[in-house]
Amino acid sequence: AHSDGGNLVLDLSSLNITRLAADTGGGNIEAILPDRADQLNAAVATGGGDIRVELGNELAGENSLRAESGAGNVEIYLPAGLPARITVSTGMGKISVDPRFVQVDEHTYQSADYEGAAARVEITAGSGAGNVNIYSK
Repeated sequence: AHSDGGNLVLDLSSLNITRLAADTGGGNIEAILPDRADQLNAAVATGGGDIRVELGNELAGENSLRAESGAGNVEIYLPAGLPARITVSTGMGKISVDPRFVQVDEHTYQSADYEGAAARVEITAGSGAGNVNIYSK
């Protein structure tokens, strides 16, 4: 999905997909990713808008999400209990990560059960000037 500057709203919760690429030059992006995804590889980027991504429930296998904004805020919502490794960065904003994830280095947070988990997600989230927030739902 691509837009040169307009907003993107994607509800993919009921679809069976393994790849997503969504980008816009400056608009906001809201994406609800598929439930029961297996080996999902999603990349969401905007030049200046906000990003809101909700991962689906009952994920299987190793999944990945990359969410980056040049100047907007980035919010990611994970299913409660989903093992994750999260790499976050921001140039001028604040970083807030759900307390169930332990900070393992300057930019990386991880759930205690990530290593060896059959179903898990690796997340890279960043913004040049906005805040980055990671929540459990």
